[in-house]
Amino acid sequence: MLENISLIVIARNESFGIEKVFKALRESSFANAQFILVDSGSTDNTASQMKSFSTLVADCKLIQLSGKQNASIARNAGLALAEREFCFFIDGDTEVSRSFIDAALEQFRTQPDVVAIAGDLTDYLYNQDFSELKEISDNRFSITKITENRAFGGNVIMKTDIAKQVRWDEQLPVHEDFDISLRLRQLGKVLLLPVSMGVHHTRYDTRNAYSLLFSRNPKYFGILIRKNFKNHSKLLLSINRGHWIGLFYYVFFIFLMFSYLSEIGFLYIVFAFCALSLFDFSKAGMKNIPQSVADWFVVRFIYPFFVIYGFCRIKKSP
Repeated sequence: MLENISLIVIARNESFGIEKVFKALRESSFANAQFILVDSGSTDNTASQMKSFSTLVADCKLIQLSGKQNASIARNAGLALAEREFCFFIDGDTEVSRSFIDAALEQFRTQPDVVAIAGDLTDYLYNQDFSELKEISDNRFSITKITENRAFGGNVIMKTDIAKQVRWDEQLPVHEDFDISLRLRQLGKVLLLPVSMGVHHTRYDTRNAYSLLFSRNPKYFGILIRKNFKNHSKLLLSINRGHWIGLFYYVFFIFLMFSYLSEIGFLYIVFAFCALSLFDFSKAGMKNIPQSVADWFVVRFIYPFFVIYGFCRIKKSP
């Protein structure tokens, strides 16, 4: 069934990972598949590696983007050229497994109402220049059995006609995978298989709460909630514990100010607030105390403001 699949590989400055991606594809006998390679303005050797690979397969299209760029824009550009029944979105740092594709195509064959399938991943975590492998982490999504209607990451196989109907939201530079997984559920089943999709080659994540804040991550989480709350309120309320606890702190703080102004049990409320904060901090599994205190404060008291801002600032999107 490989002649029925379009492989959409997206990348930006992924010269280390893309080499492994192409090596895995060459070794997995994908000669009859359609290849769509999307480069988002790379400044390293990624584009030239894509061009070299494109000469080795019969049906391959190469797209080089400029201007505004994010993963959703790249995936949609590749999707527009997909001609086969299924499309497999592959990030440029993910070495995919043929066994996962075979297992996914079998699920599509036996379950006509399935619209998208993803699997587990093994993470290879490197230092910043990829010169040293720091850690190997198996089973990122902890999938032990076939699971329905869970969120997936950027690597996923979809029915092409359904994918073109929902498209990736180009307003979301983050959380776009969670967003499309929610919208797909309105059209059919989304499956996660207990099969490894392959190996994800990436840098060890050294970001702290401040860097995530400046990347506007909480704002886009607010947009995600607003977009999907009507159909998935129960699910959305169960994710990202830190944001919801932070919103609870806001309510608690307002009650604290009210108790102070009205002189009703102010000291009791202060004590309860401090006790709750200490308990919450201790449960967060902090290691480096000075940095952890700062991160905890940002996540609990600053993130929620930007979540609310994103919730209120949504624009028209898919």
